[in-house]
Amino acid sequence: MLLLGLLLSLSVFACSDDAGDDDDDDTATDGDTDDDDDVTDGDDADDDDDDDDTDMDGDSDGDDETTDDDDDDDDVDGDTFSLETYCETHDCNPACDEGHPLALVTGLVQNENGEPMPNIIVTLCLEKPDGTASCQPCGTTDATGRMMAAPPASARCVDFASWRVVSYNEALDRVDRVIVSAEVDTTLGAAQELPEAIVLPVVPDCTRTPLGTASEPHTVTASDDTTLELIPADFSALGGTYDQLNLLPWNAEAWGWPAFLDSQNPPDGLVAFLPENTIETAGGAMIRFPNSKDYEAGTVVDLYGLGGTDTRDAAGIKVAEGVWARIGSATVSADGQWVESDAGSGLTFTTWAGWKKP
Repeated sequence: MLLLGLLLSLSVFACSDDAGDDDDDDTATDGDTDDDDDVTDGDDADDDDDDDDTDMDGDSDGDDETTDDDDDDDDVDGDTFSLETYCETHDCNPACDEGHPLALVTGLVQNENGEPMPNIIVTLCLEKPDGTASCQPCGTTDATGRMMAAPPASARCVDFASWRVVSYNEALDRVDRVIVSAEVDTTLGAAQELPEAIVLPVVPDCTRTPLGTASEPHTVTASDDTTLELIPADFSALGGTYDQLNLLPWNAEAWGWPAFLDSQNPPDGLVAFLPENTIETAGGAMIRFPNSKDYEAGTVVDLYGLGGTDTRDAAGIKVAEGVWARIGSATVSADGQWVESDAGSGLTFTTWAGWKKP
């Protein structure tokens, strides 16, 4: 439990659906940018690596807050929840001179069998118009699997927001299911309910090259033969180890598309990784997908990745938490079987990755 204890000690600020806890509100605007840069785009490149790498194991900041029932659980019955009813007793239309109003993001979390998942860690990451940013622990999902992510009163006007859900397996002392995060589309309203359930399948163990010389390339291969080739020594030790690295090919037919994607314009291939981590190899690690669309040899496609707590592409450009962004290119192999990341366009972080023909 050493890793969990370390994560619980990180300083973050509690979510609230009430407008009155000034203690938490003031703390959230203290201007400490060490952690702030980690959750937003466009910030400086010199983030605090110690905090970033620790956060990227997927066990979100402030786990110790997850036993705090706040007021959310008292107001919610996941089976009968109504956003309209909720807003009758909560301020769902905060007034903002700057930024976009945000009062609540709610939705259901399920496992791969469609069953509700209680006690899932919920985090809300915010950037305010004045540039301050923080990740707010929002407790856990209730017995019906409903998450309630509401910012504190002082952070209800935002330039950017994203949510994240994490399933921590105490028996294994690690995260064993996919981590899902997504940017909040504030144009949909200050209070919004996700239209589809958030599905968190277990990430199974993969086939891998036995760890030998850590400075030489090794491979980790998923059930569909998607393969990540990386140098174990370049896989950040704070976020996890090479032996813990696994990837799950996404089954959209069974699970739908994750909330960070446009379901009307999904990728041609998608995989989720655990643990979330950084890869420090110059140019990134090579990833190879099966050519499931049978594109012709030499076809160039776009390579995508999902932003995490401290994620940058091979060019050093930051990808914000919950944002699905183009991070490079890939090409169909000469034999037509694979889609392989191009030199200098490899993966520099393990969250989610995918590809699509432009």
